[in-house]
Formats: sequence, C-alpha cells, structure tokens
Amino acid sequence: ARDPPAMEFLAGLFARPEVGLRRSVRDALDQSAGPAAIPAVLRVLGATNDEYLKSWLIHEILDDRDARGSPEVVAALEPYLAHPALARSARYALLRIGTPEANAAIVRQLDRIAPDELIRDLEYASAHALPIVERLLRSPDPQVRRMMLHKIEETYVPGAEALISEAAADSDPWVRKAAREATLYMDRMAFWKGL
Repeated sequence: ARDPPAMEFLAGLFARPEVGLRRSVRDALDQSAGPAAIPAVLRVLGATNDEYLKSWLIHEILDDRDARGSPEVVAALEPYLAHPALARSARYALLRIGTPEANAAIVRQLDRIAPDELIRDLEYASAHALPIVERLLRSPDPQVRRMMLHKIEETYVPGAEALISEAAADSDPWVRKAAREATLYMDRMAFWKGL
C-alpha cells in the first residue's frame, strides 16, 4: 500500500540485529518503496554506521525517480561524495536523480572526485549535467578534456555543442581530434532526432 506509517515501521526494523529480519525488511522496502519511503530511508541512512546498508539504501531506493521529488535526498547524499567507501554510490545516485540540484552537488565536490571515475559514471547523465561536462572540458589536464570528449560520444548531453566547438581550438592536438569526433557524433544525433 506504500503507506507512510508502514514505511516508517519497516525502516525502523533495520535497527534490529537479526540479519534475516534486516534482509526481509530490505526486500520489502525494495518492493514497496516509493515517495512514501524516502523520509524513512533517509532517517535510517543517517542513523546507521553499516556501510553495506548505506550503500544498499542509496543504490536501491535513493537513485531513482522517487527521489527526484525530495530535495532532502540531494542534501543527504552530497556528504557521501567524499566518503572513501560510499563516494561511487552517492555519485551514481545523484547522476541518476539528474536534477539541477543533484548535478550542482557534484559540481561543488568536483575537486574531491577523480575525473576518470566521474567521466565513467556520466553514462547516467541527463541534460542537467551540462555544468559537470563544462568543468571537465575546462580542466587544465588535456587527458581529462580528451576523456570527456570521448564520453560525449557515448552519452548525449544536450547543449554541449558550444563546449565541443571551443575544444576544437584546444592547444592539445589529441583534444582537437577528440572534439572533431564528438562534433560528428553530435551532428549525427541531431540528424536522427530531427527525423
């Protein structure tokens, strides 16, 4: 029924020590989770020290459309972007949520995120990821700029065309080559979308 009191009750059972019970609660929340489960899950996320449980909650409940309507999810996940064990889970969830606020959280923590890891995860990016793409294409490291241009060929980020045009005049020849390839890709995408 996705009843908020039921979600609270289920989430509260995570505090019990029985592994089997916690597994059942996890499965029940996974099946019934919706917007009603978000507040309860956030409370569990903040209260537990179990990194496995935190990772599971982020991956299974906080990384989808139900979390998009809850701005408190972004605020809860942003600190985990610097966590040694949970950074990838938080980054993945924020990219999947894909709202401007979620992408802004990543941009704020960009100096703490390894560029190659972020670029790898950009396959989940939305149109709101343009600020992330822009920061990576303006990196002082030509390899980061080149990797970002190659990633654009794997994922479509609308609005990146102007940034790719700038990269076509880059001082690094390999970045210029990657920019030409990305331009061809974006042109093909525009053609097919136009059909």
